[in-house]
Amino acid sequence: MDTNLSVYSLYERFPDKQATPQYLIATVLEMRRGAVSLQVAQELIIVNRHKFEIPLSLEDLNEYFECILEPLCIVHFSTSLYREALSVQLET
Repeated sequence: MDTNLSVYSLYERFPDKQATPQYLIATVLEMRRGAVSLQVAQELIIVNRHKFEIPLSLEDLNEYFECILEPLCIVHFSTSLYREALSVQLET
């Protein structure tokens, strides 16, 4: 799942663009056949803070993360993951 799906599912200014992303996200969650990267979460925070005319509240954003993004997140960031990625890069 990419950032655009999340953004358009939440962006109320264009209701005609909300239905399809909301349907796709609901389907992915129901079928448990989707994935989200940490990058999507980070980009959504940036778009929410800088592009939405009325940003989501921190409570609403947190709820979206818990209910939508977290169940689909397949790789969680950690310092050990970061170090491992640097190690692989140094070896190649």
